[in-house]
Amino acid sequence: MNMDQMWGRLGEASAKAKELAGALLGNRALILQARIDYAERRAQAAFGDVKSAVLDRRAMSARARMPRGS
Repeated sequence: MNMDQMWGRLGEASAKAKELAGALLGNRALILQARIDYAERRAQAAFGDVKSAVLDRRAMSARARMPRGS
């Protein structure tokens, strides 16, 4: 798990907690801000997922080019 994935997932959880707090307090502005935060963190986590997939694919490609039976 890379840093973008980690911070994205933690931020998603934090935003959901913030949204719940806004709902409990009846604070519409807090709910809306939490939803914006959630969308940002979800995008960050998705970026981390793509970055991880690209790095994994690059590593697999590099292994495929290594000579065998040296």
